[in-house]
Amino acid sequence: MTAKITGRVVTGLGQGAQLTQLEWARAQFVDKLGIDPFPGTLNVMVDASDTSAWEQWKTAPGVEIVPPNADWCNARAYPIRVAGRVNGAIILPEVAGYSPTQIEIIAKVSLRETLQLNDGDALALELTTRENATARINANARINAHAYLRAHNVMTLATHGPEGLWAAAVFYVSENFDLYFLSSPSTRHALNLAANPRVAVTIQEDYSDWRAIQGIQMEGDVTRLEGLEQTRAILSYGKKFSIVENIARAPAEIARAFSRVAWYRVTPTRVFFVDNAQGFGHRDEIALDLL
Repeated sequence: MTAKITGRVVTGLGQGAQLTQLEWARAQFVDKLGIDPFPGTLNVMVDASDTSAWEQWKTAPGVEIVPPNADWCNARAYPIRVAGRVNGAIILPEVAGYSPTQIEIIAKVSLRETLQLNDGDALALELTTRENATARINANARINAHAYLRAHNVMTLATHGPEGLWAAAVFYVSENFDLYFLSSPSTRHALNLAANPRVAVTIQEDYSDWRAIQGIQMEGDVTRLEGLEQTRAILSYGKKFSIVENIARAPAEIARAFSRVAWYRVTPTRVFFVDNAQGFGHRDEIALDLL
C-alpha cells in the first residue's frame, strides 16, 4: 500500500523537540524506524484535496511507539519519503482532539534547513507500508555494504578449532558478498578451518568518532578452492592486488610464499551493515535471499 499526499508547512508549538529527545522515544525511533531524530518535528497541514487519502492511511496499524508509563499516550509512526529526497516518519499521537489534518514529521536532519522550507510551502509526502520501508532500507544497506566491501582490503576472520578460538587478519576480495582470501594451510586459522568451516568476519576501520563508525559483520562457511574455482579466485584477487596479477615479477620470497598458499571462499549465511550515522549501534541485516 502506498499513498502520496501534499501538505503545507506550518509553525508548530515547539513541543516536538522535547518528544524526539525523550530517551525512551528516541530509542524506539532508532530501533523501529532506523531514525535518530533531529531535535524537533516538522509540522504540515494536509491539503483539503488529500484529506480523505490521509484518513484512509491512518486506518493502517503503523509502527507502535509505546511509552514506559501507561498514563502517557501511545503514538503510531508511518515511514515516509519527504519531497522525494529525505527518509522520515510521521508521528501520530493517539490523543483525543488531535487535529485530523495535522502531520508531525521526524527525520535525522532538519527538514526546514535541508529542504529550505518556509511556512506555507507545499510539501509532497510519499507514505509506504512498513514492509516497503524495510525493503527500501535493506536495499540502501545492501548498496552501502557492497561499496564498503569494495573500498576495504582486510577482514578479521574468527575461527574455532582444536586449540580453541582464534582470529586473524587477512586480505580479501569480494564478489557480491562472497569473500576470497589466501592463507598458508599451516596457519592456525587454516588448521581451524580444516576442522570446522564455520566462521565470523568483521571489516572496519580504526574510527575515533563513534558517529563515523561503519563496517561489515558476517557469519558463514569457508570452502577451500581447487581447480577452476581457484583460478577464478586468483584472477579476481589479481584485479584488486597487483602483486598477485604480476606474481612472475614479484620478489623471490613473495613468489615462493604464494606457491605454498591455499585459496578459500567465505560464503555468508548472514550479513550485517553497521552504520552509526543512522544512530548509535545501528545495523541492518542484508537479505541474502534477495540477491
